[in-house]
Amino acid sequence: MRFLTLTILLSVSVNLWAIVCGLPATIGGVSYCPANPSFQTCSVDVPDAAGVLEPRYFCLSEPTAVEEANAVFMFHGGGHTGKAVAKHWQNQIANAFIVLPSSKRVGGKRKWNIVDELVPNFIDLKTVRGHSDTEFIRQVLLDLEATYSCNQAVPPVPCIQQYYAAGFSSGAGMVFQLSTRNYFNGWFSGYGAVGNSIKEQMQQPAVVGTGNLTVPKIPVPMYYMVGTDERVHLPINYIEDVISTGCAQPDFIDNSIDCFGAISIKNIPSRRLDTGRWLRQTNLAVNLSTAALYDQSTDDTVIATQLYEPDPLLPGAQAVLVGSVINGGHYWPSINTAKPDPMHSEDFETSDEMVAFWTAYAGY
Repeated sequence: MRFLTLTILLSVSVNLWAIVCGLPATIGGVSYCPANPSFQTCSVDVPDAAGVLEPRYFCLSEPTAVEEANAVFMFHGGGHTGKAVAKHWQNQIANAFIVLPSSKRVGGKRKWNIVDELVPNFIDLKTVRGHSDTEFIRQVLLDLEATYSCNQAVPPVPCIQQYYAAGFSSGAGMVFQLSTRNYFNGWFSGYGAVGNSIKEQMQQPAVVGTGNLTVPKIPVPMYYMVGTDERVHLPINYIEDVISTGCAQPDFIDNSIDCFGAISIKNIPSRRLDTGRWLRQTNLAVNLSTAALYDQSTDDTVIATQLYEPDPLLPGAQAVLVGSVINGGHYWPSINTAKPDPMHSEDFETSDEMVAFWTAYAGY
């Protein structure tokens, strides 16, 4: 798909090469990029719901140690911009293009515009919330490919070989959003999602007027990890269904909790388990994992990983790694960014492990 896209781009006006870089790190009072001189602030124009072009911002760092490199997109968490996650990729900055997009506001908070309980249909996202983050990322991909692709007759130095995407919290939700759309699976060779679970609405086929998932889904290697003590595990929809259908309404919260405990199943559904299982099934990976433990720090965490290999009997199958940060909170496990909270794991540097997984299974 990338090669076809490039052919089309080279046959039309260079107006498609719309990246504007060298902008200030802070624009309109918002800090989009870190003070790190390796990063420059860039923008692309993307139409809003009314068709009016508006600038969308991202940070871009070009590698200094290589002539050819991969590009890694990193999507930030809620309430932040790309500035917040640059530190997670400092080990790769000399050898990869690092792309840090910034979201707009959704419901009053800066986070990624993805399908959820309020807007369950992918086709409604732009109309309801006024902008499309998938269109934003699509434009960045097209412009990066037109400018930096290694597949040009005379490629620039450095040039981009392949694309990868990772995200934390709300940004992990954006990675799941991209991974359910086959257009982006034609671009990204590997994904990584930390600190979130996949929305139920994202698993619904994108038939006319409903859902999000492009079927049949193109499997792409996925690295998925969450902490055992994150709130993301709480199955809110399940709890609401039990209370609303089986408990007195209205009632005090403590009575509702007692009622829920009395009538619910003994094992509350785990969104981490549901996400890992769904990823394994849709990636056509084998239902038998290779496990590993990481306990290299003095914090209270241990990281356990389960690697599910591609099923050799199923064409197109891809690997899935499911990581559980035991006693871990809502953090990106990192050696480079130490925190005093014992629930912040420093057992390894997540970006290093993600790149190792992509190298083994996603052609990095």
